[in-house]
Amino acid sequence: MKSVLESKVEKVVVSNRLVDSPCCIVTSQYGWSANMERIMKAQALRDTTSMGYMAGKKHMEINPDHAIVETLRQRADADKNDKAVKDLVILLFETALLSSGFSLDEPGNHASRIYRMIKLGLGIDDDEPMTTEESSSAAPASGDAPPLVDDSEDLSHMEEHPKMIPRVLQAILLLHCLVQFITAQRSTCCESYCYNDDTERKQAKHFATKTVYELIRAPDTDRQHIVPNCVPVKFWLLSRHGTRLPGKKEIIEMPKQLKLLQDSIMDNYFTRRSAPDNGRMCEEDLEMLRNWQWDPNITEQYDAHLTEQGWEDLKYLAVRTKEKYWQVFGSGYQPSKFTFRHTATQRTEASFKAFAEGLFGREESQRVKPTPATNPDLLLKPYDSCPDFEANKNRDAQYENSEVNKFLRSALFTGTVWDISQRLGFRHNLSVEQIEVMWDACRYEQAWRISRPSPFCTAFTEDQVRVLEYKEDLAYFYRTSYGYSRSQDLACHAMADMLRQLTSRDDPSVVAYFTHDSEIQLFLAALGAKRDSMPIRADNYPFMRNRKYTSSDIPFTANIIAVKYQCAEQREPEKVIFFLNEKPIMLDWCSVGLCSWADVKRQYQRFTEGNCDRLYCQSSGAAATVWAEQMAVAVVGGLLLASVRHLTLH
Repeated sequence: MKSVLESKVEKVVVSNRLVDSPCCIVTSQYGWSANMERIMKAQALRDTTSMGYMAGKKHMEINPDHAIVETLRQRADADKNDKAVKDLVILLFETALLSSGFSLDEPGNHASRIYRMIKLGLGIDDDEPMTTEESSSAAPASGDAPPLVDDSEDLSHMEEHPKMIPRVLQAILLLHCLVQFITAQRSTCCESYCYNDDTERKQAKHFATKTVYELIRAPDTDRQHIVPNCVPVKFWLLSRHGTRLPGKKEIIEMPKQLKLLQDSIMDNYFTRRSAPDNGRMCEEDLEMLRNWQWDPNITEQYDAHLTEQGWEDLKYLAVRTKEKYWQVFGSGYQPSKFTFRHTATQRTEASFKAFAEGLFGREESQRVKPTPATNPDLLLKPYDSCPDFEANKNRDAQYENSEVNKFLRSALFTGTVWDISQRLGFRHNLSVEQIEVMWDACRYEQAWRISRPSPFCTAFTEDQVRVLEYKEDLAYFYRTSYGYSRSQDLACHAMADMLRQLTSRDDPSVVAYFTHDSEIQLFLAALGAKRDSMPIRADNYPFMRNRKYTSSDIPFTANIIAVKYQCAEQREPEKVIFFLNEKPIMLDWCSVGLCSWADVKRQYQRFTEGNCDRLYCQSSGAAATVWAEQMAVAVVGGLLLASVRHLTLH
């Protein structure tokens, strides 16, 4: 079979999972699935030269117990040059392609082969002239129907094997193949997937900034924080708050929108009967979605509050860090040794309290007092006081040719929306807002209750989730990361604070701040971490599947930790490791994550030697605004003083 199919497949193997089918087509581990390959072929501006190596290598799996495969094997053993066997192997491969969800590069050739086989099975001479109607419908645009194997060979050799397949049964089989072919070509939706049968659910690691922290963090067995002949002496933490509830507007709108979508999907499957024939949702997924209900305890008064899971995530982050760096944390709470601070929100305040409980226990943590938040908070929420940041955010959302808006119009994204809509039984495209409200429900519910799957996660396959993640990556990249030219400057105060704390030989030894996802992303950009050689754009998704930057690295409870070590080495006695989600950050200028303290100071000296008040948000005119306000006060004061003098004189 491999010699007949040649480069069409990478290999042909015996399957251990096929029961009723003679064969199937699968792709290699890192290749595109059938659905993703179809979507990428639909890209209007695709690079056709890259399709060969970007598409997954196809593997053909055969069922050795199937009658068709066994009969073909017997015929091949009898005569290795039997052209009938070669013809049927090609047809078997092309039929398997269609049934596995792939499309044919030359569907006209496939149809012509089937027509010729039907004529042969019915005993019609292949040279017999067709009627006018046959000619207009069956003949391909290029002229005569292509041969099955060799145009110079006559198909009469198939008549030499009357016992291979009876003519009538052969005709029925080939008619069935033709119907299957036409059906597959007309309805390429959808990828077969059953959420309840998927034990891995890899897509849960790609839920952008609403990803579950437990799925992203380093495993408990990780020992990369241990540096031989070194002792940790300083600990600095910048943590995002834990899992939260939606905002007030979301709490009001989500239950209504989700209920409408739930009812419509059930109607599509059980009343309208508009679900697709291929790739329809499995019964277990439908039952789970049918039983979905909004949690009545989630009301407006608790908008954006920390959840129980969020509390647990921060508490056990503290437990793990104390176990790893016990030399720094010590055994109890000493006010001079610890500094804590959070933003002026319930979710960061509760995150701080959960972290303190993990360090000191419930009773002793009540004594821990954080440093009060400031207004404006240039340390933990600098973007709130930067007009240019807000202007850039609005510009990116509204500008027609921003990368995220171009991606929304791309064949990849619109094809994904079509696939999701069709699989849910809709005969029209759902709106982006409807897709996002289901995805938000999936992500929130998964984050609230890790062990309980969300019914709305059944609406998405892994490929579709990766596309939705990329859309959010584009938005964040050009708002809070390398795509925004002032992202590094906005993190100046936090960078300067970290460097100052690590430099000092005095207490506090432990500093922990609790903030939001935007500050984490700005700080990562200032560190120079997670930077790709090529920025993500609307048109390079296929090349960025293994990108360094992804918003899923900023899950709930995302954290950046800087630990300074004192080492026995005389030449470079001080070292630093930066961690993201408890995993070492691999910076180009460090040795496998372990950085020389001298190199750290040199790399980031602009944050220590520069004036952060001047560097911060300077392109937006924020500094100019402060100067203008001061000038205005001075001018008004001068005018008032002149007026008083004038009145006094008169």
